Amino acid sequence: MFAEILCSVVIAAEPPALDEALAANRARQEAAGEESRWRAEQERLQALVAAAQAEAARAQDEAAQARRQVTETRQDLGTPAQVEAVRARLDAAAVRQRQVLADLAKTLPPGAVVVPVEATSEAVAAAVAATERAAGQVTVEIVSGVLGGSPRAAKVLRVAGARAWWLALDGRAGGIVRVHDGVVEFLPIADPRPIAEALAAVEGRGPVRLALLPEAP
Repeated sequence: MFAEILCSVVIAAEPPALDEALAANRARQEAAGEESRWRAEQERLQALVAAAQAEAARAQDEAAQARRQVTETRQDLGTPAQVEAVRARLDAAAVRQRQVLADLAKTLPPGAVVVPVEATSEAVAAAVAATERAAGQVTVEIVSGVLGGSPRAAKVLRVAGARAWWLALDGRAGGIVRVHDGVVEFLPIADPRPIAEALAAVEGRGPVRLALLPEAP
């Protein structure tokens, strides 16, 4: 009788004890999972910190290199007074070169010479480069000039900076372009058909072939 009662007590006590054991096991698993996640997050943060430190070190190295380059450049340039002297010589040379370009533009066909607006070394260098490109081009432009003392607009065929010919916008007249002291003069010729044919070829409206264009009188 006593054994039956004891067995009943043991059986009755087992379910709560089992639940507690299971709960404790779940708690341990959750704690282990939380610790694992925390360690993973800690490792990720440590990796980010290491990457930031490496980037900061690289930036410091680049800054130090830049400072060294500035120092070396200053040493190469010399003192501020020497730098200003060099700048003054460059500015004076730019003024002279701009005047040379302006003088050339007064005697050569329109577009053959580019004259900079400003007399700075940078602007003059760009103008010289553009003038060199124009020297190897054959172009057609609408240009204003003078014909018989009256203003006139015409198509102008320019071959580099050497020669230029004009053709009236209606195609009925044409001739040679002459530039004197910055004034564009249209000199007429009797037969402008060779000029019209050359213009058409350059503009892609006619066949490309050799053409003998008139010389200046």
